[in-house]
Amino acid sequence: MENQTRVFIIIIFLLGSLGISLYFKNLLPEKVPQHFNGRGYADCYGSKQSALISHNLLMGFVGGMYLLSFYLMQSPKYWKKRLRKPVSESAQKLLIAQSLKIVDWSLIMVLILFLDLQIEAYLVALGKIEKLTGLIWGITGVLIISGIYHSIRLFQLQSKVQKELEFRSS
Repeated sequence: MENQTRVFIIIIFLLGSLGISLYFKNLLPEKVPQHFNGRGYADCYGSKQSALISHNLLMGFVGGMYLLSFYLMQSPKYWKKRLRKPVSESAQKLLIAQSLKIVDWSLIMVLILFLDLQIEAYLVALGKIEKLTGLIWGITGVLIISGIYHSIRLFQLQSKVQKELEFRSS
């Protein structure tokens, strides 16, 4: 994924969150769910203003952390600290590419999760639904499983690169 595409995705999700907030602004009651328990029921409420602001701030924070981790992962200094021995430039590029797949996939899934949570919290506040739907848990499950899958692939690639280095040095 290109850098401009990454920034574009973050902007689209931020604008989506802002649009959702603006749409629900005049519809929401003064008390809006801010937290949900493990069964999906609201267990903490806050003001309408804090709900409208907090979701957008959360999206901005996640987007900023994503961009920070993206740029850090491309730094050779990061990989020199992570690996026990120096690796070739091509091996380093492979490791960076696999790591960025994890970061890219995680970002998109987390942003989808937060947008869904924002919409569902507003629907609970309006009485349209009683609790969070199963979509939240499905998205969370996909996020966890994909994170594990991509992490295992990264560790396998890292081990392969390390073994090749050990083979060459002996």
